[in-house]
Amino acid sequence: MRSASPMGSEDPTAPFVVPMPTTYSLEAARANVIQPSTPPEIQITWCRDALLLLGQHASLEPDAGPYNSKKPSADADAVLALAATAATLLTSLSTTDPEAAYWHAILSASGVLPSVVPHDRPAAFRDFETSAKAGFKDAWFKLGADYEAFGDNAYAVDCFKKGAALGAASCSYRLGMAHLFGELDLPQDMSAALGLLYEAALAVTLWTPYPAYQFALILLGEFTATSIPPHAIQYTFPNLTAPTLEAKAMLERAASLHYVPAQYKLGSAYEVAQDPWPYDPQLSVEWYRLAGTREADLALSRWFLCGAEDVLEKDEVLALRFAHSSAAAGLPDAEFAMGYYAEIGVGQEKNLAQASEWYQKAAVKGHAEAQQRLQALKLPEPNVLSRSEHETLTNDRLVRRRTHARDKSDARSQTYPLVHQDPHAFAENVRKQTISEGMPYPELSIAPMVVSSIAEEESASPPSPLSPVGPMTPTSSDGHMLAPQFAGRTRYSLVDPGCGEMAGTDSPPRSRSSSPTQSFRPPGRRSPTNRVVSAEDRPVPGGGGKQTTFADMGFGANRGAEGKKSKTQDKGDGCVVM
Repeated sequence: MRSASPMGSEDPTAPFVVPMPTTYSLEAARANVIQPSTPPEIQITWCRDALLLLGQHASLEPDAGPYNSKKPSADADAVLALAATAATLLTSLSTTDPEAAYWHAILSASGVLPSVVPHDRPAAFRDFETSAKAGFKDAWFKLGADYEAFGDNAYAVDCFKKGAALGAASCSYRLGMAHLFGELDLPQDMSAALGLLYEAALAVTLWTPYPAYQFALILLGEFTATSIPPHAIQYTFPNLTAPTLEAKAMLERAASLHYVPAQYKLGSAYEVAQDPWPYDPQLSVEWYRLAGTREADLALSRWFLCGAEDVLEKDEVLALRFAHSSAAAGLPDAEFAMGYYAEIGVGQEKNLAQASEWYQKAAVKGHAEAQQRLQALKLPEPNVLSRSEHETLTNDRLVRRRTHARDKSDARSQTYPLVHQDPHAFAENVRKQTISEGMPYPELSIAPMVVSSIAEEESASPPSPLSPVGPMTPTSSDGHMLAPQFAGRTRYSLVDPGCGEMAGTDSPPRSRSSSPTQSFRPPGRRSPTNRVVSAEDRPVPGGGGKQTTFADMGFGANRGAEGKKSKTQDKGDGCVVM
């Protein structure tokens, strides 16, 4: 995750994201939190936040294994120390508090901190069962997922229904997907599925943000795992008159909860003026920056390669930095872009040897245009692209596409402000942040995964037309909004819900309970049969395994105003270079 907003919190249109815990805030509170006199509610809030931070660095999935930071960062050791403190506290609290038992079970099932909480799936199951029966709603999903993994569909459905009745987004989502695909011995029922998926979308949290994203894709007609005709949506929600506006609110909700596919989707929507989004280069840059993926970095490179008239300043050095960050992460289109930039001299001196090296990296991954440029540079008299040819290409591809997007936005009479901040000041803030986050070219350093400088208030959501579920403001079970209404208060106090009610774990919508070890099965149940699809498996097109691209997550990259595929587009990741 990246630091937020070159616009700054003073701009009411700047992207809003829910506050995230940081190593600084957790370390500042640790000495007081571990005191025996500290109320358990405060200790559990602190532990929950520590695990949320841990989940940014390591997998908390069942059987994930010992801590191994996903991305090296200066915070890695501090995060591990904080998580160990949390694990120790949870061990002592788990015998008396159902939420503590749940988080202790997360650690026990994953094996992420074996020196503090041993990897023990049967013990985790017992803790989840204790937590669920004591009223902690999110534990019902974990129980249901384990029963489903062993083919006990009746027990699984019973657990999911109990969790859904208490407001657990993960349980409503799983039941909705089961009705959508006819799983768990439930009848295939489109209307029931949509109702449950909408309930899940309203109940999203920092730990379970994906239902809002998936429901937005349904409303936009971009849910590719199965066909959901518009008349089915209209039949289920007769009061829905503007599905795209509802989708926009859902996507913004998921994005505010740091769900990366939603953040990337918003960056794309503002870039191409997808209805109902206006053309807005600065907001597009903001959301791409928050997404922080290799695809998003390449999109940022494209933005700064030629800028946007009167809105976004051109900066070839920034274009080079973002392309290098994306290429270092192995994206073939970005490797091609680095070769192209070296050949032209974008943000650097021309360097044909370096261009060939980058083209070679992309070419071995099947990038057709990289293969062509590599052959052109190997000729006895290399056929080198000139700066004037580059200007023609950018004008024909990027500038024309963005002009078309702006015209579309203008044709819809959208009065959204195109300039939130002076273009030069905006670009200068991005420059400063890329350097502070460790992205000076040519060396690449992964930025610490911390989000800060968020907006103080979230704009109020309009009443939802999807009756009878109600308004679209995300709340916890006790009615607390997930907006940062506590942003100015001391954390870890009895009046601060911290990060809100959190369900599930930190992964995108895939199975949250991988197959347990063969020595473990729920007590008193039959032996495992064939592995069934778990809670979030079905919305992802293309079969099993975790998502590796945005297409896997149900989102196809927009290919520009004309809807055509660029010659420089990699067929695997669907990410346009120009």
